[in-house]
Amino acid sequence: MANLYVFGIGGTGARVLKSLTMLLSTGVQLNNFNLVPILIDTDLTNGDLTRTIDMMNSYKKIHDQLSFTESSNNQFFRTKIGVKPANIQEDFHLILQNTQNDSFEDFLGIEGMSQANKALMHMLFSQKNRKSDMIKGFKGNPNIGSVALNQFESNPVFKSFGSSLKDGDRIFIISSIYGGTGAAGFPLLLKILKSDILKNKEHIKNAPIAALTVTPYFTVEQDPASEIDGATFMAKTRAAMYYYNKNVDSSLNHMYYIGDKNIAKFSNHEGSKAQTNPAHLVELASALSIVDFANTPKENLQNQNGKPINPTTYKRFGFKANASTGQVDLNFKSFYEKTLSKFQKRLIQFKFFDRFMNEHINDNLHMPWAESIQVDESFLNGKFYDINLKNIRKHFNDWLNELAKENNPAYTQGNYFIPFKNTSPKQIFDMVDGNVPTKGFFFGIFDEKGFKAFDKVANEISKSNVMPGNPEESFMELFYNTTEQLVEEKFKNI
Repeated sequence: MANLYVFGIGGTGARVLKSLTMLLSTGVQLNNFNLVPILIDTDLTNGDLTRTIDMMNSYKKIHDQLSFTESSNNQFFRTKIGVKPANIQEDFHLILQNTQNDSFEDFLGIEGMSQANKALMHMLFSQKNRKSDMIKGFKGNPNIGSVALNQFESNPVFKSFGSSLKDGDRIFIISSIYGGTGAAGFPLLLKILKSDILKNKEHIKNAPIAALTVTPYFTVEQDPASEIDGATFMAKTRAAMYYYNKNVDSSLNHMYYIGDKNIAKFSNHEGSKAQTNPAHLVELASALSIVDFANTPKENLQNQNGKPINPTTYKRFGFKANASTGQVDLNFKSFYEKTLSKFQKRLIQFKFFDRFMNEHINDNLHMPWAESIQVDESFLNGKFYDINLKNIRKHFNDWLNELAKENNPAYTQGNYFIPFKNTSPKQIFDMVDGNVPTKGFFFGIFDEKGFKAFDKVANEISKSNVMPGNPEESFMELFYNTTEQLVEEKFKNI
């Protein structure tokens, strides 16, 4: 199976990969690609980074306990994450050398330079730049990042990636354009990928490559003590976009640009644990760009001598306005059909599954479906269910809650993305915002009885189908099929 290598550079890269992990958990597919995430950030304790790594580790543990054969229908957690080149850390993080204990001037070795070179360094970098420590990243300074990140070609982990890439693999690069790590890292990384430095150069130079460049969609509060100045984000963006247009874009098969005019404002944290930005719809749309690239036919992504045969394809993201009001209501119906087909059904299924586990399963282990697949209290107290699946579900609900409460994109008249409404268990099928469920009889019972419909369908499926393997596999297979049947019956237009 081919690999899709996704380089997530800086905090933005981590946040987009978080949204992608959520989508893959629900069963969104990458066209049979394995996902190989490689996070690049010098800020090892960055809250956005550690949260994403924690989520991906739980995902991997769940996936590894499930065997996805041709006969299994389950799509939850189906995409393999973490088919890593040798030496890439188990936590998916590419560690940059000599950036953890050094100030920038120590990294440069300024004290050992000649007087002329010292004078040049003083002219190129301000005293604040030179004294800046790099343990929390580059703090919005791409001039620092472009120097410190110039070690990609000598990094043993990066060399290992280069030797592992094979014909049929693809590369995707996520970065912001207005910060320090992403703005500096993207053009440097692309330059090396298109060079003759790596051993596997022919495969790498001609591998399909896409990039997502995130323009400002948030700013930070002014803080004279901080090295990050949100007021400079747009100026940095304009300068970088001019450079990309002249020197970068033509090397790519696909270029995705995304941002938001309605700039959210966050607290000013230079990095570390405090930098845990709430999820934003821009990040969900960004994750969908990776899904789009994975599903692009290979004949549209041909390269020769390191250059695309076809001109670079530029893509952007938008919403549909309500035909009556002219504004974006920001629910599932706000997405265009092609985009919606990639994730709507799976997201609804997983939310049904999550609510069933959260609100119903503990009191219903006497049901025939539970007995048939050996799901009992010991199963619910085991690592698979009580640690890894619970952790993913917590991240999933935190993600939805942050999307619903924290950030509203431009053109939405103050609306937030709230795909699911709070409903009682008996009205669980009414929770999908903008979609009215089919009324009437359902599998022999009234749909008003909520979770009883889940038990009814699960009992029928477990009775008529042989469940695969161990209880973990049987459980996931059963409730993927159950939620799929429920969604298809209740929402025939999805």
